[in-house]
Amino acid sequence: MDLSPELRRQIALCSRCGTCRAHCPVFGELLEERAVARGKVQAVAALGRRELAATKEIREFFDLCLLCETCEAGCPNGVEVHSLVQAAREEMARARGVGIGGLVLGVLASARRLEAAARLLRFYQWTGAQALARRSGLLRALPGQVGPREDLVPPVELPTLARRYPGVIRPAGRPRFRVAYFTGCMSQAVMTGTGTAVIEMLLLCRAEVVLPPQACCALAIWASGQSRSARRMAEAHIGNFLATGADAIITGCGSCGHMLQRYGELCNTQKAGEFSSKVVDVSAFLYQAGLPEPDVPVSLCITFHDSCHLRRGMGVWEEPRRLLHRIPGLVLAEMDEPDRCCGGGGAFVITHYEVARRIGRRKAKAIQATGAQAVVTGCPGCRVQLSHALRIHQHPLPVYHPVDLLARSYQQQG
Repeated sequence: MDLSPELRRQIALCSRCGTCRAHCPVFGELLEERAVARGKVQAVAALGRRELAATKEIREFFDLCLLCETCEAGCPNGVEVHSLVQAAREEMARARGVGIGGLVLGVLASARRLEAAARLLRFYQWTGAQALARRSGLLRALPGQVGPREDLVPPVELPTLARRYPGVIRPAGRPRFRVAYFTGCMSQAVMTGTGTAVIEMLLLCRAEVVLPPQACCALAIWASGQSRSARRMAEAHIGNFLATGADAIITGCGSCGHMLQRYGELCNTQKAGEFSSKVVDVSAFLYQAGLPEPDVPVSLCITFHDSCHLRRGMGVWEEPRRLLHRIPGLVLAEMDEPDRCCGGGGAFVITHYEVARRIGRRKAKAIQATGAQAVVTGCPGCRVQLSHALRIHQHPLPVYHPVDLLARSYQQQG
C-alpha cells in the first residue's frame, strides 16, 4: 500500500497514548485492541511498509469501525483516523474486490434502481411474503441472518418523495430563498412523512424548494472503499444541484450532509467546492432563516440523540435544540452522553449486528433513564437503530426527526 505524505503525517501524529480507547464505542464493548483507533493507525503504517497484506482478516480489522469520528474528537494530537481507515478500505477494495456487497451498493448509485428496489421491498413487506419467510424459518437459514436484524428495514412508503413533489415547490408570498433539497435514501422512500415535513418547514421560511435528480449520497459506497464510484456519483449530484441555482443545498440527514460536504475534497474541483460550501442541515437552515414562532402546543417529554455525523461532522447540535425549545408544551430531558454513537453506522449494524446491539443497549438505557416519552434525532439511520435498540430492550418509544415535531406544532401534519 502506497502512503501519501499526508497519510504518513497523520500516522506520525499518533503517540499511541490510548486516549482513543476511552472514546471508541466499539472498544467499549469488545475491550480488544483491534477495535481501537491506535491499532488501526499502526496497521495502516504496517500496510505501507508491506509488513501486512490485504487478507480477509485485515479487511475485517478495518471494517470493525463505525466511522463515527468519536476518537478524533477526543484525540489530543488531532489524528484524522477516518482518513487512514478509509485509505485502508480502498486498498482492501482494490486487492480483494467488494463481493456481493458491491451489487447492493450498485443499487444505491442510480435513482431508477433505488426506486425499483423500493418497489420490490414494498411488495415483499406488504404482500405477506415477509411474514411467510419468518414463519417458515427461511430467514434463519440465510447466511449471516442472526437475531432480529431484519426488523431494521422499516416499511417502504410509495410513491417516493420525488414523485410526490415534481418541479418547483413555491411558498405563499414572494420567495426569500431558493433551495435544493437532498432527500437521502430514507426520506425518499421510507420516512417520506419526514421529507414532507422538511419541505413544509422550508416553505414556511418562504423558501422555493426543488428536488433535483438524485440517488444515494455515496457514503455507503465511499465507506466500502469504492472511492472512484463515489466520485462519479458525487459529480452527477454536483452538476444536477448547481444547475438549479439554489442558494443552499438542504439535507435532513446528518450522514448525507457530512458526505455532501466531503464532495469538495473527494472531487477536488472548483464546482465540487462550491457545492459543498452550500450544504446546510435543515435545522441549521430553519434556525438561521428565521422560522416563524410555533403556536400549537405539543405536550411531550423528549430526549435528544446527537447523530455522530451531524454533531462531529457538520457541527450541528445547538440549532435543533433551540428550535425544539420554541414549541409550546415540549419538554427536553437531556440524556447522559447524548452524542455517544448509537451503533448504527450505516451497514455496520448489519455486518456487525451483535456489536451494534450491545452499543445500542447502552444508548437505550441512557434514554430510559430520562423518563422521556419520545426520542428526537437528526439522522434517519440513527432513528432506525434507536427504534430497534429500544424495542429489543423492552422499552419501545417513538423516534422523531426535529422537523416532525416542528410540523406538528404548526398543524402541518398529524
